[in-house]
Formats: sequence, C-alpha cells, structure tokens
Amino acid sequence: MARMILSFFMVFFLIFASLFSFEYELYTDVEDYDKIFELAEIRHSEAFELFPEDVSDLTVEDFFCEWELGFVGSSSTEICLSVIYSQDTYAAEIARLSQLANNNVVYDTQTFILPAYVTVLGYDCTSWYALVDESSYTVHYVLLQIVYEEDIDMNHDFLPRGYYDLGDVENASYNVYEAIPDALLRVDDLR
Repeated sequence: MARMILSFFMVFFLIFASLFSFEYELYTDVEDYDKIFELAEIRHSEAFELFPEDVSDLTVEDFFCEWELGFVGSSSTEICLSVIYSQDTYAAEIARLSQLANNNVVYDTQTFILPAYVTVLGYDCTSWYALVDESSYTVHYVLLQIVYEEDIDMNHDFLPRGYYDLGDVENASYNVYEAIPDALLRVDDLR
C-alpha cells in the first residue's frame, strides 16, 4: 500500500513539474547571437551547422531566439535569423548550405513558401532549414524544436506546409544526418 501511495505521489509530482519550465532565454538583439551556440538540450549535435558562425559583418534583418528548458530535459526552441547578403556573399552562402551534412542536404522547393535547404524536417518534433530568397539575396535560417504552432512567434509563412502539434510535419519526417532512406523517399514523392 505504501509503495502504491509513493508511486502515486511520484507520478503526480512529475506531471505537476512538467507543466513548468526551469530555464528560459529570449534573445532578439543580434549582439546576443553567439549565445545560441551555448543553448542546452538542442537535439542532435549538428543543429548549428546550418547557421552562420558569425554575423558581426552581416546585414541581419531579423533575429529571434526563444529557448525554454522543461522538467523532462528537452527544450522548446525557436530560432529565426534573417540575413541579407550581397550578390557575391549570397552565392558563397548558398554554396556552403548546399554542402551541409556531407552534401546530403535536401533542396526542397515544395514544402515551404520559398526554396529551402533542409537537414531535418518534422523528425522527432524538430526542423532545421534555411529558406532562400534569391530576389533579395536573403536567407532565413530556422530551428524549431518541440514548439506548438500557436506558440511560434516568427513569421508563420516560414513554417513548412503541414506543420502541426509540437513540430510534426504532415507527410514528411527525416533527418539527413541519420540517413533514413524511407523518409528521404517520401520527400522525393512530394515533388
């Protein structure tokens, strides 16, 4: 009986504690950009390969990072960085993006409002991608992890079509770093 009561209280405590976050960071000033690389509980170590290492010499149009560490150890994370490049630096950045994940990055022209270089999409409630707007030489870098659509603060036009729940994407789920052949085939089927 005592074991059952103890189990009940443990379950109650875990449920209660999971409703609250333990740490929270919000960055909107580009001076804080470097802090994104220090965030804990970002799924998969390759996440920040997508983002520029340094933005001090770039024209940053917009920067937003909201990170919340929950009780269970995973973080809810939303990062959006929009950079306007010159024609030459844009071409160099596109070349860099096209070589991500050992040249396994997916170039997607169907799932987003703009063409995108995608490394993770709807996989484990996580998406990492860069939307490219050649007409303005702008790249929008996005990282979403465990974020309900209604809680997303960035421009919702930047979300993949079919984004729902905590970050699943209808008819798509892949992580190029884990090279999941079936999932990659499903993405090809969408084209």
